[in-house]
Amino acid sequence: MEDNPAYYTSSTYYGAADVLTLAIAGAYQPDGVGTARKPGDYSTVSIDVLFEKKLGSAGAVTLEGAWYSYDTDNVGGIVAGDAWMVAAAYLLPGKVGIGQFQPFARYQTFNPDALSRDIKQYDLGVHYVIKGHSARVSAEYSNIDSGTGGKQDRFTLGLQLQF
Repeated sequence: MEDNPAYYTSSTYYGAADVLTLAIAGAYQPDGVGTARKPGDYSTVSIDVLFEKKLGSAGAVTLEGAWYSYDTDNVGGIVAGDAWMVAAAYLLPGKVGIGQFQPFARYQTFNPDALSRDIKQYDLGVHYVIKGHSARVSAEYSNIDSGTGGKQDRFTLGLQLQF
């Protein structure tokens, strides 16, 4: 068992430990979506798995998968449907400057109940990990397929700092 003081979803431990986790979560709120005149019940269920393995002096590999289901009684601004995600990352051994590189790939899909098509997203990127979750720089390319024939390419640069 892991000693975390609160709910925190890290998706990686940057090679600090061998990890295998399985989580199942759910929530239900009567009249949790919509308006006072047209309320709807909100419910969600999710399952996720995280595997991370230290490879000795060869770095660390991280694999993650998740499934989510949302139900909103077809009211409100939240779209009901099912989604899933798979991701892989490899923390390269040794530091370059003050950090380590971690290339990653991710695939996500969402199947809205109200539509007959899936929305898909493919991501490729690299993190430059300076101090775990407290300091990280990221570069990510995403290809988003809306299922209507249109695709969007996006490039994102990010800086994460936690104090």
